[in-house]
Amino acid sequence: MKIAVVGCGWLGFPLAKKFVELGNVVIGTTTSSAKLPVLKETGILPIVWNLGEDFIEESLKNIDVLILNIPPSKTNKTASYSDSLVAFCNYLEPSTKVIFISTTGVYPNDVSSANTAISLDEMDQSKETVLSEIKLTRKLKDNLTILRLAGLIGPNRHPITSLSKKGLVKNSAAPLNLIHLDDAIGLIHKIINEKYWGKIINGCYTENPTKQEYYTKAAHYFKLPPPNFEEGGYGFKKVDSNSSLNYEYKTSIYDFNKI
Repeated sequence: MKIAVVGCGWLGFPLAKKFVELGNVVIGTTTSSAKLPVLKETGILPIVWNLGEDFIEESLKNIDVLILNIPPSKTNKTASYSDSLVAFCNYLEPSTKVIFISTTGVYPNDVSSANTAISLDEMDQSKETVLSEIKLTRKLKDNLTILRLAGLIGPNRHPITSLSKKGLVKNSAAPLNLIHLDDAIGLIHKIINEKYWGKIINGCYTENPTKQEYYTKAAHYFKLPPPNFEEGGYGFKKVDSNSSLNYEYKTSIYDFNKI
């Protein structure tokens, strides 16, 4: 296949490398020219590009699958995040399938079970990610699958590092919603392999420990000072990881040796 990974960052780069290892032709975008040699070394065909800028249309010819993996923070300030994503999709051919990497943060904080049956009409449409899902669905229809990822953890990335320095965790009894990098990549591969298009999927590990329980264990493993845990607060959202995709999670959020 010919696959484009738009946004070769912490998730996108290892994802693109995996596609190359499996024998695919892979285009990858980066906002930094300094990363071009790194991408080329792994067999990725690199392009320097920022969301909101014009794109080289020839680069997107005959693309089978495109992964939109750009967070709102990377938006060119001349246009909104959602409008910039839709404008970019104007370059795509009608046959191209798209996976939009969204976030479980689109769900309201006051729902006990954050599942894909909750409609976009029930969500905060002042959030650019929610607007992006609405506008991309309207434009791409069944060519689009939305993957809502929980908090990403993996190599050199774990929230306990910053929480230990801050020294305080609020709402300590709330459930945590996390997913390891390996499973985020695994979900994307399964969507493509099973041609699971026109769907919305949650990506979240099947266990939802409380913040206090999990961060206490993480601090002990990494030999960091445990933060203080403040009771109270709001938002006891637990992300429902079940979907008809039937993905089997492989990396536990307790596998601290994989961080």
